[in-house]
Amino acid sequence: MQPTAAHSTDWVSRAKGVTEVEQALLILSEGDFHGRWEVVKRFPDVGQSSVAPLLAIARDPDRELESRWFAVRSLGRFTTPQAIAALAQLVAEVDEDDLSVLAAEQLAGMGSQAVAALIPLLDHPLERPLAVRALAQIRQRAVIEPLLSVVADTDSQLRQTAIEALGSFHDPRVTAVLLAALDDPSASVRREAITALGHRHDLCGTPDLLMPLQDCLWDIDLAVCCQAVIALGRLPLPQTVPSLEKLLAASQTPESLLLHAVRSLTWIDTETALTVLLERYEGLPAIAQIEILRRLKQMTTARTRSVNFLRALLKDPSRLSTEIKQAAALSLGQLGDETTFLALVPLLADPNRQVQFHCLRALEQLTPHDLAEQLQAVLDSGEVPVAVQASIEAHLAAW
Repeated sequence: MQPTAAHSTDWVSRAKGVTEVEQALLILSEGDFHGRWEVVKRFPDVGQSSVAPLLAIARDPDRELESRWFAVRSLGRFTTPQAIAALAQLVAEVDEDDLSVLAAEQLAGMGSQAVAALIPLLDHPLERPLAVRALAQIRQRAVIEPLLSVVADTDSQLRQTAIEALGSFHDPRVTAVLLAALDDPSASVRREAITALGHRHDLCGTPDLLMPLQDCLWDIDLAVCCQAVIALGRLPLPQTVPSLEKLLAASQTPESLLLHAVRSLTWIDTETALTVLLERYEGLPAIAQIEILRRLKQMTTARTRSVNFLRALLKDPSRLSTEIKQAAALSLGQLGDETTFLALVPLLADPNRQVQFHCLRALEQLTPHDLAEQLQAVLDSGEVPVAVQASIEAHLAAW
């Protein structure tokens, strides 16, 4: 029979021939929430012998999730190497995000105690991977030195884990290691180092950072190239615009890399970056053109140039694809220049209803309070083609 909250701990303690460890584990497995909550506090007194069965409960996918969750919390009550290694194993192995995050939080909460217990495990080949993963969860400066000892490990996965964790620290020793990792034989390690350097705004503009990242634009691994483009856009570094333009100009640049280059140029957000986007537009594949149109609204530099470019593009909508017209219309609306109202109106007569819908959304952004009056004024002027007049009349009638 399931125990009640008031008697959950007494229920087990009355059982004959049951050790204290077994009692605590039974409550964790079969007790109610209150009993489990209380028994977690007892495990450090019960002893180290409970660590292995707690780990087994936490790892067992067939057990109730709540009991596994409390098992992880119970392991966090210990500060011994065995318990710390168990938590590290959970971080690395369990599929449930809630459990792995909780295990990581338990490790991080131990701080320097966990670091001191984990460092000796680095010298043991079987326990080294778990120690590295555990140290990577503890974002305190005490982990820098032990993780630096891992960056030359023969296991690329361990190098990647160490680089990812070290990237959280702005330390001269770490900076040198991240830059050296850009030449690592493993693409995953190179990518992790680039990701970390992409957040180092303190190094912006320095040749030590700029040139190595630009070199990574031409890495043999596409994911590394894409990450380098993202990093250069996040910093952002205006000096890299020419390198990003080369990617747009190269005929063999993969589409995914083109898209990242477009986004980074919009993040850099200088007049030079805008010039590159507008001048390279015609030579790019449709997917990159659409990305440019969608992101022009995000650039604060030379917005009038963006507006004029979009207006010119829409002068002959018959030559444009549906996706291009939709993206251009929305960007014009979001740029908020009311002088573009008349440039958008002809799209109301587009044969594609989705284009008409995007056009209406853009017009509503330009004149949110008096769109119907504005359209009626256009209709009364008689300055638009008959097809557009008919479309305006139909939309007004629908309102």
